[in-house]
Amino acid sequence: MLKNVFDLVFTCIKFRRIIWATTIFELKKKYAVTFLGYSWLVLYPLLFLTVYLFLWLVVFKTRFPGYSELDYVVFVFSGLVPYLFVSEVATTAVVSIRQNMHLIKNVMMPISLVPIRVVGMALASMLVGLLLLLFLSGLNGTLAYKLIYLVFFLIFTLLFAVGLALFLAPLGVLIPDASNIVNLVVLLMMFLSPIAFKIEMVPTYLKYTVLFNPITYIMEPFRAFIISSHVLDWRLLISSCLLAVVMFLLGLLVFSRFKKYMVDYE
Repeated sequence: MLKNVFDLVFTCIKFRRIIWATTIFELKKKYAVTFLGYSWLVLYPLLFLTVYLFLWLVVFKTRFPGYSELDYVVFVFSGLVPYLFVSEVATTAVVSIRQNMHLIKNVMMPISLVPIRVVGMALASMLVGLLLLLFLSGLNGTLAYKLIYLVFFLIFTLLFAVGLALFLAPLGVLIPDASNIVNLVVLLMMFLSPIAFKIEMVPTYLKYTVLFNPITYIMEPFRAFIISSHVLDWRLLISSCLLAVVMFLLGLLVFSRFKKYMVDYE
């Protein structure tokens, strides 16, 4: 396993220019064919936020004691940003090998770099969302002094995302229905993740649906490092870091196990 980790790190360093160039190319290709172009990097999270707020503020009339409407907007957005990041990684990674088989067959890119590039593309979107979130939080006066620690936590978030991408990429090749299953799970996770509600609001007999949700362990520390009033649960933070390491190792193990089958896939 340690050899696999070193091999992946060495490959990323050796082909760092290819990763950067192909990631930029894919981002350009993704937005160049649209009328609004790169504006979608800002519009997508904002539109998602608007729909989500309409559902919870207008339809369900959710209110937190002591929270203004802008407080709640920041609370929801701080959950949406990491959720959208994980969901983009998951839904893109599961089809990434199939869609980039021409690069792999032509030996233009080592197969292990395809999931890494998926994370890079999702990271670009997340950073735009994070800047918007920091702006709203600063405007609202809820920006936490703990923000500096967010940089370190983002390393574990990326580790989790890379592991998730490495885990799902081969499944998309080996299991024909994998992409449909992943899309369904991602949709369900949107309602089971504490994006617009607090964990303590969930009834005890249903709390396992939130605590067994891996996105919760990314979302809650992320939110606590940004919003000053949100209490950081150190047990949850430690669990989040451990989860990231386990997900990375599991993803690397699965990817290494099925690597030769993916290369020979037609």
